[in-house]
Amino acid sequence: MKDETLSERFARIRKHYEAELPRMEAEYARTGRVHFDPYRLDFTSDMTPIEARTWADIRCAGLPFFPQLPALGYFLDFADPFKKIAIECDGKQWHDAEKDAKRDARLRAEGWTVYRIPGSMCTRTLRRPVDLLIEKQEAGYSEDEALRLVRAHAAEWFAKTSEGIVEAIGITHYGFESPFAAAGMFVGPAR
Repeated sequence: MKDETLSERFARIRKHYEAELPRMEAEYARTGRVHFDPYRLDFTSDMTPIEARTWADIRCAGLPFFPQLPALGYFLDFADPFKKIAIECDGKQWHDAEKDAKRDARLRAEGWTVYRIPGSMCTRTLRRPVDLLIEKQEAGYSEDEALRLVRAHAAEWFAKTSEGIVEAIGITHYGFESPFAAAGMFVGPAR
């Protein structure tokens, strides 16, 4: 598929979802869950490096997102069509702030929540705060003291890395548990 044009690529992706989404919607309506094999169509070979990194974060977190989901005439980088949540990876080459604002407004008007992650945050790596928390507790700090010591790092990780933003979406929209949310240290991802 390497020789296909961009319009051919998106036509192939659109055709895939036109065939799969009705089945997924019926399954979701019946069970509240969807089984989807994200590797049935090779999305990863078409992804930019920042999309591939964010896709890895999404898969690791276990979010039920679909890559390059068509919605309202757009292709959303990653989206949950059932909860209407989208993640857009904003690399400088492909995004225009004015066009993105109009697009986001149209999506919001139709009930979508859109999270934009700048490319620099998609490639930024910080140590997971839960790992630091465990390290502090193993060093003999109480849970409250360990949380206090890790607070600033956790805030930066949740706000300024794709991994943290993806996990924040999991906490906010899917009820993922987090020691930081339980301690009142988590305020949710920026939209």
